[in-house]
Amino acid sequence: MKRLAPWVLALAVLAGCAKNTARPSAKMNAPQGVAIFRGYGADQPGVLRPLVAVANTNGDDLRIIDAVTSKVLAGPTQVAALSVPTEPRPVFIAAGSLHDRTASGNELALPDLLLVAPRSQVERPLPAPPGTFGAVIQRIVTWDDRTRVDPAVRTTAAGGNTIDVGGTIDLGGLLPDATLTALLVVPVPEPDGAGGWRPMAGRARVVASTTDGALVSIEASRDPASASGAILLGDPVVQLLGFVGLDLAVSADGTRLYAASLDPIPGAGGVLGVAEFDNTPVTAPAFARPLSARLGTTRVAATDVLPFVDNDPAVPELDKFGAAAEPRVYAVLDPSACGRDRSMPCGIAVIDPALGGLAADPAGELPYQLPIQVPGEVVDIAVSGPPAVTDSSKAGFLKFDPGSGLRWTQSIAAVTTTTGRVILVDLSHFSVGNVFSPLLGTNSTRVYNSASYSPSKDTPVIGTWWEPVSIDGTPPPPPSIQFDATALFGIAVTPGYTNSETFRATFQGKLPGLDSRLAVAHVDAGPPSWVAIQEDTGFTGPGQSRWRSVARLYDPRLAVQIGDLIVVEGFSSAVQDACAAGPFELEVTGFLRPDPVLYPGGAVAVKVRDPAVQPKGANPSCLPPGDSVVKVSFRTPGMVLTGTVSGYAGRPGFVLDSPETAPRFEFKYEDEQALPCPIMPDDPQAWPPPAAAMAACEADVAGCRATCERLVLSRRARRSYYMTDGCPPVTSTTQDRCRLRWVKMFHLAFPMPRGPAVAFKLGLSDVNALPSRDAFLVFSTGSGLVAGSRAPSLGTAGSGAVAPYGVTLFDKSAYTRVANDGIYGYAAFSDNLVLGFAPWSNVAPATTIR
Repeated sequence: MKRLAPWVLALAVLAGCAKNTARPSAKMNAPQGVAIFRGYGADQPGVLRPLVAVANTNGDDLRIIDAVTSKVLAGPTQVAALSVPTEPRPVFIAAGSLHDRTASGNELALPDLLLVAPRSQVERPLPAPPGTFGAVIQRIVTWDDRTRVDPAVRTTAAGGNTIDVGGTIDLGGLLPDATLTALLVVPVPEPDGAGGWRPMAGRARVVASTTDGALVSIEASRDPASASGAILLGDPVVQLLGFVGLDLAVSADGTRLYAASLDPIPGAGGVLGVAEFDNTPVTAPAFARPLSARLGTTRVAATDVLPFVDNDPAVPELDKFGAAAEPRVYAVLDPSACGRDRSMPCGIAVIDPALGGLAADPAGELPYQLPIQVPGEVVDIAVSGPPAVTDSSKAGFLKFDPGSGLRWTQSIAAVTTTTGRVILVDLSHFSVGNVFSPLLGTNSTRVYNSASYSPSKDTPVIGTWWEPVSIDGTPPPPPSIQFDATALFGIAVTPGYTNSETFRATFQGKLPGLDSRLAVAHVDAGPPSWVAIQEDTGFTGPGQSRWRSVARLYDPRLAVQIGDLIVVEGFSSAVQDACAAGPFELEVTGFLRPDPVLYPGGAVAVKVRDPAVQPKGANPSCLPPGDSVVKVSFRTPGMVLTGTVSGYAGRPGFVLDSPETAPRFEFKYEDEQALPCPIMPDDPQAWPPPAAAMAACEADVAGCRATCERLVLSRRARRSYYMTDGCPPVTSTTQDRCRLRWVKMFHLAFPMPRGPAVAFKLGLSDVNALPSRDAFLVFSTGSGLVAGSRAPSLGTAGSGAVAPYGVTLFDKSAYTRVANDGIYGYAAFSDNLVLGFAPWSNVAPATTIR
């Protein structure tokens, strides 16, 4: 269930809870689906209240939890948790209101619709032929206190007998080969008489997507003959879409339905992203259009969001937001099609339906709003707006505390990921919640642990130029070179761009991924003429691949440049005796196009380096004519910067004089749209590049390769999160340092500062000599971002060692009428537990229900 609108319902009878608060163990068994619904329970007969239904997948049943108290409901004997038997392996669970109202428009408090379904096919109920299988959906009785699969009797002519098929919807006859991929309950909209829409009273719609590309719609209505509020379901309506919907969500006003898919969605060119449906037809949703996310999507959620605009110095805990909430669709991008070196980073794409695709960048830098990047791969996502009851001065906002302190925002998301945690996302601030302050304290965006190293005491040491700034208006000291632990003073970082990683600036360092690789060196006569990194499998038959462990030397992402060095450092046994003199060095002179027979990743043309710089006794002509197996390492002729996250990060130079005016090296983002690189296909499977693209690049190799280099570095230095914080009002010396550091020293403007991931000016202890090969400066950076999250507890310690599945959020304050209760959430974990958590409190412990 994606989002539950606040239910305006006062349950005064909650004060009359049973005196015995002890509960049996829930006995969760690999739970996956979780949903909130209004219904009755045997422990409090006649009390309509919010309950949590959990699909206990390996237990083949549902477990029910009181959503307000987080206590599991007991079964009839009161010594075991209530078990609602279902078809085997229940996974999908969905619930929703029928929005009952009186004739005058007042809300009626009646039970919700609750459905459960297995992921796989099961044996179909009668009157289907015995031994046939199909997808089924089961309706759960919520309208009396005996929670169970609906035992409604369906009359079917079969030899004059009445056959009890129960409350199971059989889809096997309509879609014999399909299984479910998603299940959702949505409102049926009707005009509200004022130009808008409202949910139709006493109605709801069940929508399900299937593996054969179908959308199933089933209308639900209140049974007029039932005094308890029983719910009737109509016949399924099937639409074949031409793509498989993997997840479903509904807009805040109920008029639009969204489906995530990895398949191209019908439309001009076959759009990748999310399918939008018009949910206003009375019979079934109608496909409307594709919404581009640039890539396929796996999960989807939708809500109305009030976007952040600016900080408010007068009210630091409540920022300035837009004038009105705007519809947004949140789609999890296909993790196999995005990444640091791709045109689209991974994460949760933000779609603006008004634009028909990705939302605009609130910072005005990227061509789209940066996907919300969360740790791990997303399993499920739930969203919520503000609660019904809150502080009077903060109406329309919700409390949110990911760990860095209480703040107010308008929309949040709870995201379960493969990290084993529920990640908290501040949708109004475009990013995950932060456990720390990115501007203040020891966990802020920073540089730490710098050190200089030289293999030889007789060669210069690498450091950075530190350029002090004036604090009181007096002239600052002149720049000076800093080494070892103080070299970090000369390194600039930018919150939102700088990652947590370790950088190394190395003289004649090895290129990442090209260290001690097996390669083929080709000799016509004399020294090698080309080198390709690949291993010969010995297979030459049809359908067999001759080469493995291929490095795409032609691809700019490997960062090989003309003039780079190749150290041939090892030889196969076949040529070991001929090359007994040992390693020798070559220089890259050009690039050879990929050839499916000779070198599928491309090769580099080479020449022998000057004998004066060759290793002692080197014999570059030792290899025999033809192809020889060698081991090689690629090195830069000067400095190279590498990061443990960023990989190759550029080639800084040395500033030997006039540091005040010399430009600094910047590992930074540039406008990608202005950096065309025809030989770097975004999809790694689209290799090799088209012949025309390679010819265009080869017409100006230097210019093309330089542009490609800038594009590679730009993507790797791309913003990773939106920094919406600003330096707080000046009330202490510590807060004054915030402005001194970020504004005066690094010249950043807040909020959403722009700047390099790292920047510095390298210096040498002796400007009259070069460093030794492999001399380096190493330093570590911190992003200032640790995603706020909630996790199950083991004793007093939080644990992320279990895998979460479904997650849901609901407005607890709508039931308790207590402002402090706010929005609350539940997440199912495969390690036999359900987690109850409060996004608004980092202090209150999460509730672990086992």
